[in-house]
Amino acid sequence: MQLMVSTVCLATVSAFGGIKDAYTGRFRLGAALGKWVYEQTPNAESDVVAANFSSITAENEMKPERVQPREGEFHWDSADAFVAFGERHGMKIIGHCLVWHHQTPDWFFKNADGSKADRETLIARMRAHIHAVVGRYKGRVHGWDVVNEAFDDAGALHPSPWRDGIGEDFIELAFRFAHEADPDAELYYNDFNMFNQNKIAGVLRMVREFRAKGVRIDGVGLQSHNGLGGPAVADYERSIQRIGAEGVKAMVTELDVSVLPNAWGLSADPTKLHDYEEKYNPYTKGCPADVLEAQAKRYCELFEMYLRNSDIIDRVTLWGVNDATTWFNDYPVPGRTDYPLFFDKDLKVKPCAEAVEKLGREWKGEKAAVKPDGKQKALFKSFRVEGRDELPPCDEKTQFRNPIVDGMAPDPSVTRKGDDYYLANSSFGYFPGVPVWHSKDLVNWDFCGYVQSRKSQLDMKEGLDVNHGVYAPDIKYNKYNDTFYMIVSVVNAGGAMIYKTKDPYLGWGEPIHVAVPEIDPGIFFENETTAYIVNNDVAPSTGEEYPGHRTIRMRKYDLVNDKLVEGYEKILVNKGAKPEVKPIWCEGPHLYKINGAYYLMTAEGGTGYMHSEVIYRAENVEGPYVPCKVNPILTQRDLPYGREDGVYCAGHADLFETADGDWMAVFLGIRPYARVGGGDYSPTGRNTYLLPVKWIGEGAERQPIILEQGKSVPLVVEKRPWQIAAAKSAGAAPLTGNRVFEDRFETAKVDPLWIQLRTPGEFWYRSAVGGKPGMEIEARTQTIYERGNPSYLCRWLTSRSFDVETTVEFSPRTADDLAGLALVQNERNNYVLGKTLDADGNVCAVLTRCDKNGRRAVASVPVADGAVSFRAEGRDEKLRFFLRQGDGEWRQIGGEEKADVLTTGTAGGFIGATVGLYAVRAAEGEAVQK
Repeated sequence: MQLMVSTVCLATVSAFGGIKDAYTGRFRLGAALGKWVYEQTPNAESDVVAANFSSITAENEMKPERVQPREGEFHWDSADAFVAFGERHGMKIIGHCLVWHHQTPDWFFKNADGSKADRETLIARMRAHIHAVVGRYKGRVHGWDVVNEAFDDAGALHPSPWRDGIGEDFIELAFRFAHEADPDAELYYNDFNMFNQNKIAGVLRMVREFRAKGVRIDGVGLQSHNGLGGPAVADYERSIQRIGAEGVKAMVTELDVSVLPNAWGLSADPTKLHDYEEKYNPYTKGCPADVLEAQAKRYCELFEMYLRNSDIIDRVTLWGVNDATTWFNDYPVPGRTDYPLFFDKDLKVKPCAEAVEKLGREWKGEKAAVKPDGKQKALFKSFRVEGRDELPPCDEKTQFRNPIVDGMAPDPSVTRKGDDYYLANSSFGYFPGVPVWHSKDLVNWDFCGYVQSRKSQLDMKEGLDVNHGVYAPDIKYNKYNDTFYMIVSVVNAGGAMIYKTKDPYLGWGEPIHVAVPEIDPGIFFENETTAYIVNNDVAPSTGEEYPGHRTIRMRKYDLVNDKLVEGYEKILVNKGAKPEVKPIWCEGPHLYKINGAYYLMTAEGGTGYMHSEVIYRAENVEGPYVPCKVNPILTQRDLPYGREDGVYCAGHADLFETADGDWMAVFLGIRPYARVGGGDYSPTGRNTYLLPVKWIGEGAERQPIILEQGKSVPLVVEKRPWQIAAAKSAGAAPLTGNRVFEDRFETAKVDPLWIQLRTPGEFWYRSAVGGKPGMEIEARTQTIYERGNPSYLCRWLTSRSFDVETTVEFSPRTADDLAGLALVQNERNNYVLGKTLDADGNVCAVLTRCDKNGRRAVASVPVADGAVSFRAEGRDEKLRFFLRQGDGEWRQIGGEEKADVLTTGTAGGFIGATVGLYAVRAAEGEAVQK
């Protein structure tokens, strides 16, 4: 027969020594408080809290449904009382929680008519709510549970009104807004079932990504709702150690130990309340002494683990104070009587509390060491690249250089909102996709971010040729709804997509897939409800008359419902501006309305030497579109090969009006090696050029000219008066000239212009691990010679002549392991210089060239253990490679190599070359080509 007791300890609260004191110097002991504890004090429970806890969390009174039940209607009284209580007692105050899919009023997610709110509305409401709440307690609340319970047990974001309405970046935005509101507050992510290793892996991928982006995240909260038999302490410990390995704090945020039979999982819906059954409620008249003893043992097992990992754990918070008010009495089965906390319903100390207090005072165990993950890693200590081109003089006060964006910046598109200009470019098979830049003067640019920065926005799977992927973005500001749109083709990886945002600095929404075939869609806003999409398309139904015979087609787009209007499709252009000469590849269309007339501009002639830009005019948006009198309005095909400072392949332009009323054009072009005539012999690929637009003619013959035929694209251009007068935006600088980029990886934030091949399936790099400078890259089995996502972190080359170098620490285990410097045009054309082992197991450096004839080792030299520096010097069509160790001299490895491998003139396609950090290892039992 079991003895049933309701109060099991003779000690009174006042006689108890205070559990918090037993853990001073290790971690804070906290409790989640209901409003009855602090709204009218002193009371018996507030005295218990003050005596035994050094940290407090608001159980419900800071959640959205309590603070802002209706939009703009804030209820602060209870939250104010909570913060004041913590301040009176010198406690660490934790705000819980800002963004959650539960206990959030429906108005956040719905419009006044009951329809679903769009992304921009949700972002605005989230930002306003976070700024109001966090801003009110700025400097008073120590830390915030910013987002609560967003991941499923597989480690992916589960459906919720926040995720479905904003997209997968809703967590990032919440953290950014919280940091804006109080830059000094600590910010945490909080979730349940964090003993699940798949779930913790998903959360930590997010943590690593946030830190790499410079998004503040200080810790991860592990809810810890336990039974007497589980979850396993070892699983919790592994999760805590994995959090510590990421350089952030771990918090046990919602600790309790139920003594009742497990009632979880009675249905497929974990949020569902279950019907009452007596078998799930055996202790209605008190908890047996042996059960309380088992509970004390369970608590001690947990706290022993917390003590072992006290270097990682910042606080341990019980979810409540006494058994009378625990949430377990009503969840997941209403009406039960549970006993999960340190104090009983009469606020008497229970055996579990006594045992935990004694453990803390007497514990002398060893702290646990963070276990290595067993992955093979390379530590890159520095990276530097410097342009060495011969450039004409330029007075930066009154002139600007062309290109305005060097390096790989093709298919430029510009839009304007007020006096702010935004530029987007293609990114092809690299990730993230579509960089967006901001400028006040079209000369100095600061980086907004990428349109496609998440797998949900751009999923380029293995097997995608690097010349495919993201083609020809068209970025446009829609004045009718104050929204930026970007439409783009993702070739062989998704088709045409539209992305939207209110602010390019805040990221873009999930893609809206539109059934626009082929490539190069452009969007034009006719009015508040209607837009038109134009694109490069196939020949008419009568058939292709010659290779390269294409059309420009137009489709109507419903801006209200974000979908194509069914059944509407028109051919605006067949063949090109002069059909009789059989023009090829009319593409890259843009549609404009200027002074009441409609202008359709397209590229022609293919993206090589014959590239050009032509213009059409119509009185009605649906046409007919008549070629303007002067065409092409931009080309360099009528100029000779081999000319000095020549720009080739000019075309794929976009027109825009400046705030001052000028018209300008951006377009792509190539500057080949000085001593190699014509072709695409430049490692920088297609760059972005800028020229003022000249208007000629009157009435129906009025048209723009970007550059008169026979004239060379100038490399130095006089600024317009408004450009000289424009103030430079913060952080802006020219994106041209002989720039120097140097990275010593001294912070967790990774420079955003580091990119990688195709969409990653895992996060394999991180900077300044444990606060120590260096870029840690996991050596994985994917190679740059395959169409996957290798461990290759890179940047676009921005000069035809350049110096690039890096220093790496790496311990190869086999002859198939390598880490070092890579210069990549595509998977078939590249150079790699890295540290590895030779066939006899000796440490060496190997230079490998890959071209149309396959891969071959150019040279191999022995090196000592330790860090090795690698260097490549490109001087137009010539390349040389070097290495050194320590402060020694640079030693050349190999001879003079041909740099044409890094150009489309040799490699084909139409992208530039990248340089960067590369690490690879062999799979178990397999050899790889390094």
